[in-house]
Order: sequence, then C-alpha cells, then structure tokens
Amino acid sequence: MMSKNFVDVYLSGDAALSDVDNWVEAWHLSSTELSLDAFLGLTPEEGKVFAEHPEQLHAILRSRTN
Repeated sequence: MMSKNFVDVYLSGDAALSDVDNWVEAWHLSSTELSLDAFLGLTPEEGKVFAEHPEQLHAILRSRTN
C-alpha cells in the first residue's frame, strides 16, 4: 500500500498548509524516484503552478474539495 502524500494528509485535516515545507524538505532528503509533484500528490499542472506561485497552493487544494 502506498503511503499518503501531502494532499491526502492535508485534505483529511491532519496537516496544515504550512506543513508543505516539511514535505518538500523530506523529498529533498529522500532517495525517492518520484517527482516533487507526485511526492506531494499534485498533478503535473498543479505542480507547475505551485513551483511558479507557491502562494497558490491553498487555491489548488481548495479546488480539490469542490
């Protein structure tokens, strides 16, 4: 079974938006072959928006609940 990603944990209420920094750091320190997008649970398109405009993460995650 695959472990949960940031998006899953955030949407379940078990992480704060600011926790994404810890997830990014964990990705940098890991030996995973996953892209950062996949590691966080973002689509490639969402990942591009997040990389260029990190302040849009809340809007990206809010769109997942609508």
